[in-house]
Amino acid sequence: KTNTGGKTDTGGKTNTGGKTSGASTGDNNDGGDGGEPCFARDTLALSATGKPIAMALLRSGDIIMDSPSSTTRVVVNQHRAATFTSALVEIEHANGKLALTPDH
Repeated sequence: KTNTGGKTDTGGKTNTGGKTSGASTGDNNDGGDGGEPCFARDTLALSATGKPIAMALLRSGDIIMDSPSSTTRVVVNQHRAATFTSALVEIEHANGKLALTPDH
């Protein structure tokens, strides 16, 4: 789920209508599943124009990159209103680092 090809992938659990490309937190107003956070709140996704955006700022309907050459629409963002924390693992790679839960 993690595509680092020069960009920060969104990975995780934001429901994009058939694709998985976002992050998960619990309590929110977007109809999330109540799962635990998968990524840090400041993890960056890429907008359709390639501009970095914090996953906590994504809204239903936003268009984000889901690979270096395609986009997808955010259906629900479970990362918007996190009310709890999870243990995260940081993975460093050639293009930066990724913080996510150990089971991702």
